[in-house]
Amino acid sequence: MSRGETFPCLQGKLNVTGLAFQIYDSPSCFSDFSASLDFRGQQIFLHSSELARFGNVPLHVSGVFGIHPEEGKFHLMCQVPCVEVNALMKTFKMKPLSFPLAGSVKAVFNCQGPLTAPIFVGSAMVSREISYSDFDVPSSSASEALLNNKEAGAVAAFDCIPLSYLSANFTFNTDNCVADLYGIRAGLVDGGEIRGAGNAWICPEGEEDDTAMDVNFSGNLSIDKIMQQYAPGYVHLMPLKLGDLSGETKLSGSLLKPRFDIKWTAPKAEGSLSDARGDIMISPDCITVNSSSVAFDLFTKVQTSYPEEYWLNKKEFNEKNAVPFIVEGVELDLRMRGFEFFNLVSSYTFDPPRPTHLKASGKIKFNGKVLKPSITREQGFCPDEQPEKVMDNRSKQSLVGELSVSGLRLNQLMLAPQLIGQLSISQDSIKGLVRLLIVSPLEELKTFVCSINVAVLIPAIWAI
Repeated sequence: MSRGETFPCLQGKLNVTGLAFQIYDSPSCFSDFSASLDFRGQQIFLHSSELARFGNVPLHVSGVFGIHPEEGKFHLMCQVPCVEVNALMKTFKMKPLSFPLAGSVKAVFNCQGPLTAPIFVGSAMVSREISYSDFDVPSSSASEALLNNKEAGAVAAFDCIPLSYLSANFTFNTDNCVADLYGIRAGLVDGGEIRGAGNAWICPEGEEDDTAMDVNFSGNLSIDKIMQQYAPGYVHLMPLKLGDLSGETKLSGSLLKPRFDIKWTAPKAEGSLSDARGDIMISPDCITVNSSSVAFDLFTKVQTSYPEEYWLNKKEFNEKNAVPFIVEGVELDLRMRGFEFFNLVSSYTFDPPRPTHLKASGKIKFNGKVLKPSITREQGFCPDEQPEKVMDNRSKQSLVGELSVSGLRLNQLMLAPQLIGQLSISQDSIKGLVRLLIVSPLEELKTFVCSINVAVLIPAIWAI
């Protein structure tokens, strides 16, 4: 307005039905908006009687807001009865995260502050109701985990981990696009609880900015039951159990490329896993595991990468069997000090039960890279190539690297005083070219080649 002009005062009532409109710079538009507008001077009292929609989000709105361009403010109460989380992300034009999500959310929040930069303050939690909408929910490992654990009380899922409840309080400032999250609580179907708080810069720039997120979590969970979700049969294959883990996690990085820094301890672990603790770093380019106990020290680094198409269009990677990251290399440094990896109590008819323990000691180092098969015109660039052929080409990849073993002992049996060589691991077999170093100077250096067919070995071990 020009100097000396005053903003008019309005009086009256207006009923609107099925109104559709979009606020400037808003990620989605409003539709099916029906309400009674009561004009009182420079304020409008809003009485919403029916459910409106903001993009894919159903919404109830009521309250008052000023219409003065400089002095007007929002004082609105908003309620979201139920919306599917992927539909919510699509409404705000958010790209899919590195890990899939599944579930429905309900929320209650206030919209307050100036017209040009309102602030949203409220709380949200996972709803047990199922949101039915026109939005096509993508099939993923999260949606599968939610369906498989529905009877156990799952209401949401993060990747393969089903959740029994999830809630958080939030404050979102549209002026700087910073969301403050506090009072985060998550319960796992398999036992355990996680709490957290932090902030995130939610905007297009935050998708690439390495300082966009700073969220801290702490809690406890049952790692053995979680591993069972990722690898069915894990409980039967692993004789040793870590039990409940207690730890802290720091989430940082950009919205599209987050980093997880996890510090954990296993206070209830027994045997060779007693006093187990460690760090896990997960970033877009590598996964690092550094852990130890009374019987071992382990350092592992898995170098990873993502296809360029994954960052450009993640929709193509939402299939439940797709693995978005590619393993480029593996580093392993394992030191064992009487690590018991197998125990068995033999019970013969006329003999008392006798326990059998297998304990390993020694050092194992491996440093390898993933070698991809050469791509020919017939393999990779034919437009009519079938997906089965692409997966077959991926299965031909092998992990090849240098292997070093020293002082490897099984109970009192010395298996490898010192071995060095090359190890090749593929989906079908494990092959090694190993040189046996003899300590005595009178002996010559000996070399031997070994090959193991994994397809035959694993069923044989399982049968035992």
